Amino acid sequence: FGRGTTWPSRHASWDFTLKPNGTEHRDPLRYAITKAHELGIEVHPWFTLVFRWNHSFMPEYGLEGVSEGPHAAFDVHNPAFRAFMTQLVQEVASNYEVDGINLDFARAMGLCGSSTCEQEYQALYNRSLSIDSLAFKISPKQVPTLIQYQEAAVTALIKSISDSLRAVKPSLLISVDGHPELVQYMQGQNTVEWVKTGLIDVILQMDYHPKINVSATDAVRSR
Repeated sequence: FGRGTTWPSRHASWDFTLKPNGTEHRDPLRYAITKAHELGIEVHPWFTLVFRWNHSFMPEYGLEGVSEGPHAAFDVHNPAFRAFMTQLVQEVASNYEVDGINLDFARAMGLCGSSTCEQEYQALYNRSLSIDSLAFKISPKQVPTLIQYQEAAVTALIKSISDSLRAVKPSLLISVDGHPELVQYMQGQNTVEWVKTGLIDVILQMDYHPKINVSATDAVRSR
């Protein structure tokens, strides 16, 4: 939930909602995996990649000015954040007998407005990020460079995680929760392309509808 780990990590602090007593000597994730496997249940640990609990949590990686409800976002354009999240996922894959890894919030969540992003965007496209962001909010297709900028950052995160997992456990199943049939240009999420290029293995369509949209599912599968 973007608020810490449920295992003793070398890279991040515990989920602050867990009871503090004994957490340094407990490993809830290992316990859950052991019990699940005893029952013949696969375990695919779930990572909410860009989801950040609130604006005060891990401010060094925060994407300022972006919220979804009461919650905030991490800055997927920040290479340090991408490296941090890659280390976190790889830590679990390396140290636990997991059956796969599930990646949620594999999207930008919003547009970056920092001076660092402004400079990077200017260097890449010779355009103003602040001006293009205003136009993007009116008509995203009119700013293809910003669509590309978002997708490149999110794909860089997925590729970094995928490469690290393939290096540790080549056969490990990687799934992503996404909206492959929708066009959400701001999010930078291109799950179909990630499957085509071998970065991930499975797309889980996160539309929360009580009935499967068969035609939409078939359309994605055909791609």
